[in-house]
Amino acid sequence: MWGFEWVYAHRIAGAWRWLSIPVLFVISVELIRRFAPCAAWTGIPQAIFAAQNLAPATEERLRPLTSATTLAVKILALYVGLWSGASTGREGPTVHVAACIFGRTTGFF
Repeated sequence: MWGFEWVYAHRIAGAWRWLSIPVLFVISVELIRRFAPCAAWTGIPQAIFAAQNLAPATEERLRPLTSATTLAVKILALYVGLWSGASTGREGPTVHVAACIFGRTTGFF
């Protein structure tokens, strides 16, 4: 709730929001680009592809799609993006985060 007020209430954020919002949006995008490129986009195609193509021969190449790094960067980038007012979607990121958690806790991915 505080993030919503910060973005939309001029009396709280003041003129700084016109500078901080684009900067936070760029930070969110750069987090994904630099640290976890597999966290980009919605995540639904990544989760489906990893589940359908998982085999001992492909396990190492598919691991980044649902890795702990991808999970952490996805959550952090979503938080920063939402805080800056970006439209990040709802279903896709939730599916990707859930697939990462499932893969890490069960060893499926």
